[in-house]
Amino acid sequence: MKIILDNLEPNLVENLRYQAEQHGRTLESELKLILTQAVTKSPQENFQEQTLIPLEVLAARLNFSMTRFISSETELITQCHCVSAAWR
Repeated sequence: MKIILDNLEPNLVENLRYQAEQHGRTLESELKLILTQAVTKSPQENFQEQTLIPLEVLAARLNFSMTRFISSETELITQCHCVSAAWR
């Protein structure tokens, strides 16, 4: 079955695309999940319908986040030792 939605605000479409990307999904699968959750009565059913974020996507996000704050492996090790020492 096809559903066509015309005249959506460009900002809404862009936000949906961004949300789908953040969840590691296509725009189509993100919209299907949103619609499913909107009409599903049980929170447990919502959870069962969700697609888990692929490990590769999570790893890429973590790597991207870390590289913004830590410029080298040496800096990472130094920061880990500092945190570890603070907990003692």
